[in-house]
Amino acid sequence: MLPIDIFTSYTVTASWNAVKLYMFWTTLHWGAIQVYQEYCVPKTLFGYFMTPIMTQTPHCKIASWIQRTSTDAFNSMSALVLTWGSTFILKWQSFKTHKS
Repeated sequence: MLPIDIFTSYTVTASWNAVKLYMFWTTLHWGAIQVYQEYCVPKTLFGYFMTPIMTQTPHCKIASWIQRTSTDAFNSMSALVLTWGSTFILKWQSFKTHKS
């Protein structure tokens, strides 16, 4: 059995904010990839030869930056979730073993 205090309104609010942040980065990442694929590396022979030039345009550089930044955010979120999950499990185990 889990301690009741883990399901406080703070926990629910923090979880909801984390979900919103995750959806924000997911949307930006997905959108940047769609823009980059459509406008920076067209699927034609002409697009193939124009790729070195097109990747230097402002909109392609911005899309590439968003892709890299969102990937870094995903990496940080993964580390945060794993750390929080480990702490949660360790606290739960401690509660379970020290229960009278």
